[in-house]
Amino acid sequence: MTSLENLTQPISVLETLKIKIKEAIEKAKNNPIAESRLIEVEVLNNKMEDNFIKKGYHDTEDIIQEDLILAEILKSTSLADNIIEFEEMLKQIASEFGLSEEWAKDLLAHENAHANVSESLNEDWIGYGAVFIKDEQGALSNIQPIHFSRPKMNWGPKESIIKKIEVLSAPRLYGNELSEGDESDLKINNERLEKIRLNEEKDKIHIAELRGRLGI
Repeated sequence: MTSLENLTQPISVLETLKIKIKEAIEKAKNNPIAESRLIEVEVLNNKMEDNFIKKGYHDTEDIIQEDLILAEILKSTSLADNIIEFEEMLKQIASEFGLSEEWAKDLLAHENAHANVSESLNEDWIGYGAVFIKDEQGALSNIQPIHFSRPKMNWGPKESIIKKIEVLSAPRLYGNELSEGDESDLKINNERLEKIRLNEEKDKIHIAELRGRLGI
């Protein structure tokens, strides 16, 4: 026989979830990150990535910088641990800011595609989220749904970039279009991968020439 407690439990869990997500949205909404700061962060991230490719390993200073940048962005982000929380988050954002249900559905599918491929590649998972952004006058100017994951620290530049390209391309596997940001990042990382491969070919030629001179 089903008890009254069991009948009411799902409602209680759902309400708890809604409250948790609402609080996360309010916290991020009250601490949006500036558009100009996001541009600075992109420049810093590109610089650190290029340094990683050049050296073949992560500098300690870059690791610290990357963690600080992530922590800064997360302060302006309503974070969801899983797809159920993320779906509820998008619904609440759509309702509060007059966005369509289609907007929420499309972004749920888009970011979940990225997350699924990221998980299959064993990247470090952080969560789903929505980054709240302000303009130079301090007014809320954008809300950017996103998934947060990072390559393993022990991966080399080539492995890291190949897997990053797979994650960026993920929506295509599910019949969805890439965002402008995906397209831009994909272009940059394909260029980085090509540069790595060209350097590998140069190294092979150099070694072959050296072995030839030594008669090996």
